[in-house]
Amino acid sequence: MAKAATETPPDDPGEEDVRASETGIPYESPTEHSLTRTGLAMGTAGYMSPEQVRGEKLDARTDLFSFGLILFEMATGTRAFSGDTAAVIQNAILNRALPPAKELNPEVPDSLEKIIRKALEKDREARYQTATEMCSDLKRLNRDIELATHTSQAHAEGASITQPRRYGWGLWIGASLAVILLAFALGFRWFKGRQIAPAKRLSERLLTHNTAENSLMSAAISPDGKYMAYVDPKGLHLTVIESGEFHDVPLPEELRTNLLDVTWSPDGEKLILTAQSNVAGYVIWVTSVFGGAPRKLRDDGQWPVASPQDSSIAFISRHRHEIWVMGADGENPHRILASENEFYAGLAWSPTGRRLAYIKGGSQDGGSIETVSLEGGPPSVVVSDPRLRANDIPGLIWTRDGRMIFDSQGSWPNGANLWEIMADPRTGKPSGRATKVTSWDGVVPYSATISRDATRLAVLKGQLRDDVYVGELKDGGMRMASPTRLTVSESNDYPSGWMHDSKTILLWSNRTGRDQIFRQQLEQDVTEPLIPGADDENYAEMSPDGRWILYWSSPHAAAGSATTTNHLMRLPVSGGLPEQVLEARIDATTGFHCPSRPVGSCIFSHWDKGQLIFYELDPIQGQGQELARTKLGLMTELSWTTSPDGLRIAVATRDQLPEQVRVLDSRSGAERNLQLPHGWRIFDMGWTADGSALFTAARTNVFFIARIDLDGKTHVLLDQGRIHVLSFPRPSPDSRHLAFSQRSRETNAWLLENF
Repeated sequence: MAKAATETPPDDPGEEDVRASETGIPYESPTEHSLTRTGLAMGTAGYMSPEQVRGEKLDARTDLFSFGLILFEMATGTRAFSGDTAAVIQNAILNRALPPAKELNPEVPDSLEKIIRKALEKDREARYQTATEMCSDLKRLNRDIELATHTSQAHAEGASITQPRRYGWGLWIGASLAVILLAFALGFRWFKGRQIAPAKRLSERLLTHNTAENSLMSAAISPDGKYMAYVDPKGLHLTVIESGEFHDVPLPEELRTNLLDVTWSPDGEKLILTAQSNVAGYVIWVTSVFGGAPRKLRDDGQWPVASPQDSSIAFISRHRHEIWVMGADGENPHRILASENEFYAGLAWSPTGRRLAYIKGGSQDGGSIETVSLEGGPPSVVVSDPRLRANDIPGLIWTRDGRMIFDSQGSWPNGANLWEIMADPRTGKPSGRATKVTSWDGVVPYSATISRDATRLAVLKGQLRDDVYVGELKDGGMRMASPTRLTVSESNDYPSGWMHDSKTILLWSNRTGRDQIFRQQLEQDVTEPLIPGADDENYAEMSPDGRWILYWSSPHAAAGSATTTNHLMRLPVSGGLPEQVLEARIDATTGFHCPSRPVGSCIFSHWDKGQLIFYELDPIQGQGQELARTKLGLMTELSWTTSPDGLRIAVATRDQLPEQVRVLDSRSGAERNLQLPHGWRIFDMGWTADGSALFTAARTNVFFIARIDLDGKTHVLLDQGRIHVLSFPRPSPDSRHLAFSQRSRETNAWLLENF
């Protein structure tokens, strides 16, 4: 398979990267909301200025806004901006207009009301510009109150009723003046260090203890936060969060063994399920938590999520190109959004139930979270960033208080973390910055769901490792003996090719903290690094004449950054330094592959305007003349490989050739499609040494390696069930062995509280 240098293998059952990047909203680093630093929206959350929330450059007017908040609180007894989370408070600071202080306390003098209002202008150009200006107004107010108090007392001489309230305001203003003068004399430290309740500490608790062989596939917390439903290879289960008590939810065998995903209805009485089907792809079911037979709601639907308002169910259909909504019983299905040029994943309802949020993408550059109204109109972008990912169990949440919670990856293999951003439930537009909520390392989060009151969040945390295995081929490649593990590190290792001796495997691994190419002989534990340096290196193959090792190289990307350009390099097998062959943009369709026999040339692929084009590739001269082309639409993934003699090219793409493999003849220009069994999805391919068949890593409801003969007959060589992802089948040149990667995944459910 030809891949780009920074592309990662499928992360989980059927995972596909979906990336697109247009506008970006900057991210914050995690913080306890108690510091101030230019460029980041940090600070004591309830006393921040709008420019602090936006992460802009700060000046003295920021402190005057904070002091205005103190004056408001002292005058009314009510904190100006409050909320359960920093994100809620920041949204209020940016967008909510405060009521007049006089409405909350009728005794507030009109002049004081004006001072507070001017101090709390959201536009700092309209705010007090200096502390001296504000002090002058407070002194003037104090003088006026004292004068009014003396006059009132003189007029009331001999009367039994005095004006203690006005006299109290004079003392109050005088005290405020003393405080502000002292505060500014000390560099405003009093307000910075004011005693405020500390931010909530996020707590985490492990809810399940499944082994890697029974790793969780999906989980969802109930709306009341008391229960969690989860799916593993054994079926559907329900656990009581406080006691840990759990029981199995009975399901028909066909549904139980194909179950992928679970979510709750808003009333907490039903579970909405997604199962795989070799006939319909994905099927949506519903079952009661109180028992009874499940009911099928919809074929060709995945990632269902129910509206908090009327229990309508949104789902994704048509190979991820469309978003639909149907009634709670499957009635009245209607399409909300569709695009042949985009892919959708992960859905979340707005608190009002009138908008839908979704993850959108289609390239290597990144992904975006957008929202769309059920009444129509253009979508609005919430977040667009290279770190966003979409997979087969995505987590996207829109809480009642307006927070949008999502997972965003760092650089592979550092895993991912949860982030949040405020999004207006009416317009879907964001406010403030996306804030990092967790600080996990090496963890992949999936399937995040939250309780109705947004205090408890359940999430799957997975730890993944890929190893290289080798199996001995028997009966002319029709059977494979039990494979053995070749690599012994705890890193992610993937085979990409063989040396011509059929005894040495070329592989790449992240064991040194970056992708690096190694070679390792069969039945040996020692891996030898081939190329020094700091760049990422992967997908190495031998040139047909055995003189060169070709591979992709790119600068090692820092966490959260994106690399857009790849360098195809050549390394002399006899020794020497690597040199560049060509430079190419990273995408799913640009790659190279070399025939295993010392004939013909390597082949380079590139997609352009609906055509996948293949060119000759020379290690010295670079890209040469066109060899073949085929009509294919937009793809998020592509697997292709060249025959040992370099004359035929096999192409598979789940986007454009579902359940098919296309074989091109570079001599005649002819092409034909091999029809696969229903439900087969190809991850990667490699030709047999005699060119008569293909070895494929594929999946239906399980992951397997199969042989596909050119007459369409298939033979399954290895079935690894629903958990262990298989990829990169690489047959040795002498037809005796097959190398491939196998994923070990240990995933359990965690409860996050004080969210």
